[in-house]
Amino acid sequence: MGGNKKTYSKGKSERANQNAGTITIGRDSGYVHYHEKPFWALSNCFIINTKNIKDLEYQTLYKLLQKNQKGIKNLKNLNKKGKNIKTKDLEFFLNSILNFF
Repeated sequence: MGGNKKTYSKGKSERANQNAGTITIGRDSGYVHYHEKPFWALSNCFIINTKNIKDLEYQTLYKLLQKNQKGIKNLKNLNKKGKNIKTKDLEFFLNSILNFF
């Protein structure tokens, strides 16, 4: 490889495929994270699409997800193989907590 291209360890890139201000939830860990800078997301996380949410509501959503992080992490136990959180389980969980929002 020549030129000025930077090399990074696995999962890092000098380019981004997600914008700053994005919430992700780890598929394996259930960890809720708010990204303040553009980043490269891999397939090991759920991306919360919030294009139609106002900034204040978005911060409230992030805090709500953080508050329920333990419940999100426990979704891993619903998967018989126990390796990661299934999309349908996360969707059901999110819909149930957002009904109170």
